[in-house]
Amino acid sequence: MENTTQLQLEDLLFPLQEVRTNNGHDVNGDRAGTQLQYGQQVQKMEGQPGRYALIASVRTDNAASKNAPYTFAVEAYAVFNITGAADEAAEQQALLANGFPMLMGAIREHLAQLTVRAPWGRFLINSIPLSPPTQINFI
Repeated sequence: MENTTQLQLEDLLFPLQEVRTNNGHDVNGDRAGTQLQYGQQVQKMEGQPGRYALIASVRTDNAASKNAPYTFAVEAYAVFNITGAADEAAEQQALLANGFPMLMGAIREHLAQLTVRAPWGRFLINSIPLSPPTQINFI
């Protein structure tokens, strides 16, 4: 019988959430000029089998952006519990394949909510090109 890996989101926090209006934004100009910077980190919770913390962040790249409506930084912290995996490698594969997309989706929705009543209207992040982290740290 094969194992069925389950990924459970146990906690989701936004320790950093900052949005500032760009008063120089031209509402008739190009809205697609916002350039972004991304960060991600995985931490295995030592002594707690199957438990991992993921941290992801998205912020504007102010130097590369043109006509950005907002300057922002959002960081999300999530705790996941993985059960049913054959081994630790299978846990980590499930976490990296599913956990970061879940976390980036949460950041996208959170930023949209933060800007929905802002002067230039709701801001949506497009697809996010993330590469899995190269190492997993222990906490």
